[in-house]
Amino acid sequence: GEGDLPSLGSSPHTDWGVLTIILQPPSSPTALQVLSGEKEWVDVPPIENTVVVNVGDFAELLSHVNHLEPGETFTSPIHRVQHCSRGA
Repeated sequence: GEGDLPSLGSSPHTDWGVLTIILQPPSSPTALQVLSGEKEWVDVPPIENTVVVNVGDFAELLSHVNHLEPGETFTSPIHRVQHCSRGA
């Protein structure tokens, strides 16, 4: 039923700024997901003593404006956050 579907903490999006720094405590459930090149959602699990750094839209734009070679430009990843209850 409808109650079996996970509710989203945020819908799929990119971040508009330069960088987003995300701290995921190791005790928290995996909620962050990134859209892969194969168009599949991939979990980004918490890892102790680390942060996740997302490149934002503005950094992607700057990397293209500076005429970097292919493979040297940044891509702002499409990601989402699933809502997880404490008991999950």
